[in-house]
Amino acid sequence: MKISKKSEYGVCALIEMTLQARAGKEWRQTSQIAERSGIPEKYLEQILLTLKKGGVLKSKRGIDGGYALDVDTKDISLYEIFCLLEGDLSPNSSGADSDDPISSSLNLVTSEAAEASKNVLNNKKLSSLADQVERLRREHQTNIEYQI
Repeated sequence: MKISKKSEYGVCALIEMTLQARAGKEWRQTSQIAERSGIPEKYLEQILLTLKKGGVLKSKRGIDGGYALDVDTKDISLYEIFCLLEGDLSPNSSGADSDDPISSSLNLVTSEAAEASKNVLNNKKLSSLADQVERLRREHQTNIEYQI
């Protein structure tokens, strides 16, 4: 399964927002999210608007405004996020003749693979991915070696 830059950036932004919310910083401006996650700000704005329309984010105007999570991160899966950003993730039919045993077998295998991917993404929640990122960042900080 290939993940588009749009989905990659969307998940990165949501993870940063999740980690910031855990640190007590609920509202984040687009520029702050872009800076922390390394996402181009103009492109990020489009992604955040899509996530807002999908009910994942909320926004408010003003100096203290920006974007905030509007879902419990334990309830939203990566599959739901990818579907919001990419649309329907159902595999496309190859259009092969169903009377051909080879094509039929290949279509069955690719359908099974797509279903397995969907199940994995449905079972991976945003909160657990944020936990993993947090743990890896801590490990990276403690593994820094200084040489002179």
